[in-house]
Amino acid sequence: MPSADVCNIALSLLKGVTPEFLSHLSEAGLEASHAMRMEPARLASLIGCNPDRIWTGTERDAAMRRAEEIETFCTKKHIEILHFGHEGYPVRLRECHDAPVILYKIGPASLDAERMIALVGTRRATPLAERFCREFVAELKEKAGEVTIVSGLAFGVDAMAHQAALDCAMPTVGVLAHGLDMIYPAQNKPLAEKIIRGGALITEYPPGVKPFRGNFLARNRIVAGLTSGTLVVESPVKSGALNTANVAFGYSREVMAVPGRPSDLSSEGCNMLIRRNKAALVLGAAQAMETLGWNPREDAEAEGAKERQLSLFDTLQGNDLTVYTAISREPQGMSVDMVVARTGLRLVEVADILYNMEFNGALVRLPNSRYIIP
Repeated sequence: MPSADVCNIALSLLKGVTPEFLSHLSEAGLEASHAMRMEPARLASLIGCNPDRIWTGTERDAAMRRAEEIETFCTKKHIEILHFGHEGYPVRLRECHDAPVILYKIGPASLDAERMIALVGTRRATPLAERFCREFVAELKEKAGEVTIVSGLAFGVDAMAHQAALDCAMPTVGVLAHGLDMIYPAQNKPLAEKIIRGGALITEYPPGVKPFRGNFLARNRIVAGLTSGTLVVESPVKSGALNTANVAFGYSREVMAVPGRPSDLSSEGCNMLIRRNKAALVLGAAQAMETLGWNPREDAEAEGAKERQLSLFDTLQGNDLTVYTAISREPQGMSVDMVVARTGLRLVEVADILYNMEFNGALVRLPNSRYIIP
């Protein structure tokens, strides 16, 4: 008797099998194992389906043989097989009308993490995009705690987003447009190997499927569907990243974009999304969190503040350090006059130092005109 995995894999290989089809199958009290044993005409009758949408007996038997090969490969390579509607299939993705009926997954990361965001963009990313990804993910960890970064393991922004997550010890998920028996592009294989240590690689395609062009567009719906929101970091008008953003918009998920200068062709797509009110303008992690409705994590804030303070003590010198140290000893904050009295510096010097520190985020000015360390 074939296993449940074999039957579900075989079902996913057959024509016309969609989440809607699986729903009809479930409503008829049938599972994949029933569908794989039943005569096609009988199955069509039971689920109220047009017989033309049902496979032939020959196609079914070929799918079963192929499914057995796939299960053997997955077992050997420790690849999980997640079936639509079954335990372990990601909840957010299940809400999408065109969700894949099966997912293959390698790596320990949860696909149902509380906070997941997609970072996507052009393959021809600029150094500014790389810097943004690095700083955005670092700020996200500081303010939001652990967040899973999802992208497509392509060149450019995708790879930058994955690497930024790895550098910050954040889980990251790469969604592939081919089977898990290969990595495309091949140059990203070392990156993929790092990802699966604490993150995951997933795909709807069984081993043996190559990265055909149409697969990449289909892959984008998984990137959008897995997450609460999609952030386009850098993108021209015609790109896969904009396709992902449009899919996310269609799923009623949050769409965000990093604006660029009018002359930057690599940001034309981002600017267009913002101009058409299809994306929220985002300059950093705090704005993305606000758009997604994510509250700061108190433990993350405290740890971030501690690290920021240590860093500042290493870099501040002279009067700047004197002012910072004085304010750090007063939990309720200090007014300008109090800082002058405590440090013995001139008013004009203190005012200039406070202005610069506030601008750089080292201090926060309260409504009562007192300054505190965040």
